[in-house]
Amino acid sequence: MMKRTIISFIATASAFKPANNPRLSATTFDETILQIEVKNKAVATAIEANDEAVAKRAALYKQLKQLHAQIRNYLAYDFGKASPEYLGSMRFKW
Repeated sequence: MMKRTIISFIATASAFKPANNPRLSATTFDETILQIEVKNKAVATAIEANDEAVAKRAALYKQLKQLHAQIRNYLAYDFGKASPEYLGSMRFKW
């Protein structure tokens, strides 16, 4: 979604070329487009890094929930005397 926005932004910016806008010099326009592209690459990199971090966090959260379920099952099996109240008190605040 963000990549489409970046591409459409560059396409929109190309409509303001010096030929279409006589107030801009070719050098100023090229420098402006270069700065926009550099910023867009930085934003895209940050978005990808954030997506990776979110995916890792979700995987760790899933592992934590599985580990918690294993611990509860182990306690219920191993200590047959473990009451539901005791096991219920082990719940994490999700």
